[in-house]
Amino acid sequence: RVADLGCGTGYFARALVGLVGHLVCVDRSEAMLEEARKRLDPAPPGLDVEFRRGELDALPLDDDELDGAVAGMVLHHLADPDPALREMHRVVRPGGAAIVLELAPHRETWMHEAQGDRHLGLEASDVVAAFRRAGFVDVQIESVEDRYCPRLPADNGTESDSGADAREVSLPLYIVRGRVASEKT
Repeated sequence: RVADLGCGTGYFARALVGLVGHLVCVDRSEAMLEEARKRLDPAPPGLDVEFRRGELDALPLDDDELDGAVAGMVLHHLADPDPALREMHRVVRPGGAAIVLELAPHRETWMHEAQGDRHLGLEASDVVAAFRRAGFVDVQIESVEDRYCPRLPADNGTESDSGADAREVSLPLYIVRGRVASEKT
């Protein structure tokens, strides 16, 4: 049982097909959940999929309900990642794992409005510290060779803060993973 938290259109959830037997997609937006449903419909044989509407700081999941949880490209949308990571810790069973894919800090200020980003990326060390505050153990940072390449909206004629043409940017990513201890404290 794995959850894609902040699943959006189901892009990451689709990547989990074939790796999990039960997938729970959680998002605050009913419209995004509908897009995820379309992406995952029909579910392949052997995969149970659920869609639940909820906030990352108040997940619609029971304590220890999951074997693992992933959150891809969502923490930079939150005012503070700590409540969401505490919730991840609450819903993942002892011995289970949580994985976050996140943007490294950048200067593309247009993403505040165009993408709803509260933060222009997050320092990996800050996310590691938040994982540890939430109670995760064996917390590690992993580099990602892929990059996030958003496009500047056509109606925005501004340049990026770096002064270069910002029609398309290439932003670095990283993964932080942690495990829930065999006995929760």
